[in-house]
Amino acid sequence: MGRLAATFGVLLTVSGPQTAFGQNSTYYQEGNELHDDCGRGGLLVMGYVEGIIDGRLYMNDGFCVPLSVQARQLKDVVCSALSGNPKDRHSTGASLVVSALREAWPCT
Repeated sequence: MGRLAATFGVLLTVSGPQTAFGQNSTYYQEGNELHDDCGRGGLLVMGYVEGIIDGRLYMNDGFCVPLSVQARQLKDVVCSALSGNPKDRHSTGASLVVSALREAWPCT
């Protein structure tokens, strides 16, 4: 799965400031796009969440995901948060993912 996340990250970097769905934006994903992907199996969400966790591994973002947590669980937590909070889906995907991870696995 790490190879998929790395490939996805490269594609995002090469594509510039557009979403994976081709919409111009000042950020790569928004909650509505991620939520739509949840209904299609969530592979984009899984790679996106893994990329955020890997990219913020050494930052203190207020979440501490145990090493035993699998990528599928990360996707499920984020998809559940997106489904349960439709009023927030216009926000950036990264901010919604970090918020969901903080709620599920806060650092204590």
